[in-house]
Amino acid sequence: MVDIRFEIHNFISKLNLKIAGLGGMIGPDEQHDHVSFGGFFKICNPFSSGPYYRYDPGRCSKDAIPIGDITNVLGRITCPESSSSRICKGGRKFLSDASFNRAQAYTKAIQGLIDVLPDLQSLTHCSFVKDTFSTVLLHQCRPMKVSIRLLWASTVGLSTCMVALEVVWIVKAFQDRGRCISIRSIIT
Repeated sequence: MVDIRFEIHNFISKLNLKIAGLGGMIGPDEQHDHVSFGGFFKICNPFSSGPYYRYDPGRCSKDAIPIGDITNVLGRITCPESSSSRICKGGRKFLSDASFNRAQAYTKAIQGLIDVLPDLQSLTHCSFVKDTFSTVLLHQCRPMKVSIRLLWASTVGLSTCMVALEVVWIVKAFQDRGRCISIRSIIT
């Protein structure tokens, strides 16, 4: 669980660094343009710093947005493929549809992980789940191996019987048609 939280924490931290770099690239009067960037320059990182990376959804400041809402903001600066580049640059729309779709996929995946994380954490601390896995691993694996070997042996026996029965049926079919089959022709 710590590895998952670490990866999400690092991903969001890297996004925040890139957004801060983007904020330095545009002019100061454009930074306050709520139409272009939605007035944000920080993504909510609900994880504390290492080594435990604890999840706390209330940890985010009110000016930070959840990672799942990034596509709402990026939609305002996305230039549709049907528009000309002159129209897009004039309206400060510089993100391509392909980049928008990629960002949307990443943010939905990360938001999905963040949404499911509390349930995963509660499952890992649930004694019922731990006890069930312990019982299966300690007491039921050996009988399962024995059952699988018996199943395999019975399948081999059945296959052998079916092959022998098929050979008998072929011999009987040839004899019913009046043809003579010697045992040597079957073996060779």
